[in-house]
Amino acid sequence: ALPIYRNPGVQRIGSILGVQYVLSGSLRASARQAVLLAELADARSGEVLWTDRFKGELLDLFAAQADLARSVAARAGSFVRSHELHRARVSSLDELDAFGLTLRGIERMHRPSRTDFSEARDLLQEALQRDPTSAGTHAWLALWHLLRVVLGASDYPGRDAGEARVRSETALERDPENALA
Repeated sequence: ALPIYRNPGVQRIGSILGVQYVLSGSLRASARQAVLLAELADARSGEVLWTDRFKGELLDLFAAQADLARSVAARAGSFVRSHELHRARVSSLDELDAFGLTLRGIERMHRPSRTDFSEARDLLQEALQRDPTSAGTHAWLALWHLLRVVLGASDYPGRDAGEARVRSETALERDPENALA
């Protein structure tokens, strides 16, 4: 576990950009070797949440900038998803933003209990009330309706199939690249 380190500049950057996380890095180079240090911080608190080190030959690092950027983004992205899911599990519903509600809804949707599955719809709908522009939430709600039909849990399969279609189309209007929609 990392010791808690706070970077007050991160809070200012986060506020200016309107983001929840700030990814920064530094490069240390010797004659031939290079080390990239990447750091992910919570923009609200300034707390550093994740760090990683990438080593390589100096010329290789510069030649492979795009691969290095993808690698850093993938590792940091994986950490953010995990961190946000944990936050969604432990926070009260009032504290969660639309993304947190969506994550909690997704988690509930994948539990075996009918009650949890039903609660998933309520969480996704609440997330859409907080952010109706979220393509991802529309897509997950479409899947929820589709699963009701496929699993034989719908009293009105035609209505659920129609709602799944509407939610999918809405998601695609907002984000044509949304793979789930």
